[in-house]
Amino acid sequence: TMLPLLPEYRNTAGCQSVIFAESNPKLEQAGGLVDKTKRDYSQAHPAGLDGYRQTPRKRWTFPCSAGGESTIDLSYIGEAGQWDGMEAAVIVVDQIEQADEKQVFSLFGRNRSTTGVRCRIFATANPPEEGKEHWLTKMLTAGGWIGEDGFPVQEMAGHVRYYTRDGDTDEFIFADTVEELIATGHVPRDVDGTPIRPQSVSFFPAL
Repeated sequence: TMLPLLPEYRNTAGCQSVIFAESNPKLEQAGGLVDKTKRDYSQAHPAGLDGYRQTPRKRWTFPCSAGGESTIDLSYIGEAGQWDGMEAAVIVVDQIEQADEKQVFSLFGRNRSTTGVRCRIFATANPPEEGKEHWLTKMLTAGGWIGEDGFPVQEMAGHVRYYTRDGDTDEFIFADTVEELIATGHVPRDVDGTPIRPQSVSFFPAL
């Protein structure tokens, strides 16, 4: 939850960040994301808890030193496509394994900003009950962060890779560089034939 508080986001006018949980009750439960941001964000906000509004949406609004405001919303993931049109420089997802694949990648497509800041996604996860059949396990295994035994590959911790999807099978395809990934022929191209730069991914196992 602390990523949106970095100065590049908090102090950029018009910058929008969103923190997601699987459902609204999980946002508001005791010790949930609302409580955590009230505890942490109030220490960083010049107005303390008055920087937060519960309605019409759960939102923190921070004044920027050069004028204007940045915002951090708290919301639930909802259905795939629900957030079409949204612009969020930072997307944080708590326990991402609780959301299905369509929900997640629909949400990831909204990670964009016209403010010039670096767009980033941060997610936490517990090992999915479905094990190897879960989309997240498949993704992390394809990237080399999870071994065939189902446990994290420690030497891969923090290793950055780039990914795309096979247009026919939808399988995850990873490479260590953008150039290597483009060479696979699976990276989508713009209308003029220019490869669309793929996203980078990294994974850090918990202790």
